[in-house]
Parts: sequence; C-alpha cells; structure tokens
Amino acid sequence: MQEPFENIQEKERAAALIAKYLRESLSDVEEKELEEWIGAAEWHRAYFQQCIDPANLHQLMVDYHRAADMEEGLRAAIQLKMGRVVPWKTWFSAAAAIIIILSTGVYFWYRGSSHHPGIATRQAQSIPPGRQGAILTLANGRQLTLDSLPNGVVAEQNGSRAAVVDGQLAYQSVAPAAATATYNTITTPRGRQYQLTLPDGTKVWLNAASRITFPTAFGGAWRKVEISGEAYFEVARDAGRPFKVSAGGADIEVLGTTFNINAYEDERAIKATLLEGSVKVSGARSEVLLKPGQQAVVNDQLQVNDNINIEQVLAWKNGLFYFNSTDIATVMQQLSRWYDIEVRYEGKVPDIKVSGKMDKGLNLNEILEFLTKMEVKYRLLGRTVVITNN
Repeated sequence: MQEPFENIQEKERAAALIAKYLRESLSDVEEKELEEWIGAAEWHRAYFQQCIDPANLHQLMVDYHRAADMEEGLRAAIQLKMGRVVPWKTWFSAAAAIIIILSTGVYFWYRGSSHHPGIATRQAQSIPPGRQGAILTLANGRQLTLDSLPNGVVAEQNGSRAAVVDGQLAYQSVAPAAATATYNTITTPRGRQYQLTLPDGTKVWLNAASRITFPTAFGGAWRKVEISGEAYFEVARDAGRPFKVSAGGADIEVLGTTFNINAYEDERAIKATLLEGSVKVSGARSEVLLKPGQQAVVNDQLQVNDNINIEQVLAWKNGLFYFNSTDIATVMQQLSRWYDIEVRYEGKVPDIKVSGKMDKGLNLNEILEFLTKMEVKYRLLGRTVVITNN
C-alpha cells in the first residue's frame, strides 16, 4: 500500500489527535485541528472513519495482542517505519493509534516478512469476524449495499430522506407523506450487523442474518414494523401513535421503551426481553404485559421468565459472545451467523455446555481454540466447521 502521509511529523500528529479523539480528551483547539485535517483530503476522512470503526479497531488490537510475544521486533518495526527511536512506554500508551495510522499496520508488515512465516500462515488460514454492513432495499426494488457508502443522502421517498451518517442509516421527514405508504427493507447478511434510525426517531440495532421492513414515513394511528432475526429497539415516545413490532408468531406493542427481540426463523421460540418501560406481547392466542427484566417466550404457548440476565441478552449488541452453560448447538448457531460459516455434525450433537465471554472481534480460529478447552472437537474445512465426537 502506498504511504498516504507526506512526512513523519504529519503521521505522528494525526496519530496523536485520533488517539485523543478515541479517549475523548481533545481540547477545543485540537478538535478544530482534527476537523481541518479530516476535511483537507478525501483519504483523510476515509482514514479517520476506518480508525473509529469499532470492528476494525477490535481487529487491530487483537492483532497487536497476538504479536505481544515478539514485542521487541514489533517496536523495531515501528521505529523502522517512523524513522526514529520510540521509547517503549510511549509506544505502549499510543499503540492503538500508531497501529491504525501506519499505512500497512505493524502486524501486516510482519505478514510480509520472511522472519515470521508462522504468523503469516495462521492469519491467511483464519476466518475473520463479521463487521458493520447491510443491504437497503428501496420501495422501487433498487438495492444499495450500505457497507461502503460514504456519508450523504442515499434516497428520497414519499416525503422522507434517507442518509448515511457515520456508518449508520437515518431517516428524516422532509415533506408531507402521500396517503399510500412506501416501504423499505434493511437486511443484514450473515457476518454483518447494522444500526439505523427510523423516520420517527426510533433507533434499531440489527444482529447478523436479520431483516426489518418499515414505512418511509409513519402515518395513521400506529407505527408498525416487521422483523425477522434479532433486533434491539430504543423506541421514540409518541403517546398518540403506539409502536408495534411484528415478528413471525408474536407482536410487541409499546409507546416508548427499550427492548430486545430474538425471532430467528430457525430457532424454536421467539423471545422478547424488556429493559425499560413496558410492552405488551401477543402470541400463541394469549398476551402478557412485561415489566423491566422480564422475557416473554413464544412458541406453542406464551410464557414469562423473570430475572433474565440482561448482559447476556445484549451481548451481541455490545460486541460479545456470552455463553452460560449454553449447549454446543446454540453456540455454533451464533458463530455460523457472525462468521458466515456452515456447521456440520459427525454423528449426534455432543452433549457439551459452554460458558464464557468472548470478543466478537476475534477470528474464528481463536474462538474455536477456546472451545477446545471445553472438549469441543472439530475440523475446519474451508468455511465449514465439522463438530466430531472423537
């Protein structure tokens, strides 16, 4: 990759400013300096967006920690790239920023080095984690891949404007809507998740392999959306127009509240978990009013679970896998969605329970290595994980 910085001083200053931005410690003067630097060139803006992308930052730091056993060589590479000696304490405190700003990244510089062929081989064989991204289907059927779109308006439909803002899609009403509603759909393929703001200000996070369909402008007495997969909602309050989510065999009605709904078509039940406010869940020919901390489970009947582990429910949104005596089939189902892999079993599914928290920024190989400590046996064939009993 071509070195984007004109000189070492510019590189160091950009690294320092972005590091302080990430730590939320910029002064007013420094904030203005960073804004001017970002606006000076298109690649400045692209670099900055890459630096603050959570998934990218996770991966860069994973790479850094993986290389910790060769720290002296790592520091030597930094010094070689920067053209001067960097004190270890200084390097360590600014590791994230320096790794991000270097044109190739220290770890990837080592990938090209014959001195560390083992690292290059392991990385080449590894399956990377999922990232932010989705597909937007407009009312006219046109599809847009949101992963790579820059900031700006992407569509205007029926009085509503859809724009990408810092990697998220936001809708805003700009004119009266027509009587006939128009609908958009956002789909996250396996290996992607995404965040959007609906026309009423409701914020939605979509997990991998999920879908939401919604009107480009909310009219009438209800604000209705449909989902499949998993989504987290922060519903904008509007006492005159309740918010309704339809998910397969369940409906959730709210005014303004925060909740998570898991409604994957390949799972046995639909689960709605309430964090704040109140919701009415209807399904299986009955209904229930949830209180914060409760979870409604809908399959052949409607049940309510109390004292739910909210941290575990929201782990996906917060960048984690959280397993608590979770059966191996459920574990592998979550991994298949995030890493876009197939899972097969040789013989019957092993009776193994998995417990632990893992960063979703890890490569699949690192997750599988963790599972082997719990006696999970597997073979990795391309993008297929075969779970074995021997």
